[in-house]
Amino acid sequence: MERKHWIKHVEAWKESGLTRKMYCQENDVKASTFNTWVRCYRDTLQENASDLVEIKPKRSREVKPSWKKELAFCRHTEGCSCKCGLL
Repeated sequence: MERKHWIKHVEAWKESGLTRKMYCQENDVKASTFNTWVRCYRDTLQENASDLVEIKPKRSREVKPSWKKELAFCRHTEGCSCKCGLL
């Protein structure tokens, strides 16, 4: 099974609000297989979390209010991304 396929299922389940059992029944997936996908998904998240690095800007002067509108955009090699306001 391709990684993209099971990631899509796990994320769909998380957003669905269904129990694992209900999701498996509705999507014709064996519970044991789905539990393996969930475990692999969690392991992947933990591996990616160890790749994160805290970024601290050097401040040589007081932060101006107009700077609060600026955003930092980060993209992970797995395709995840986020936008963070700069203080």
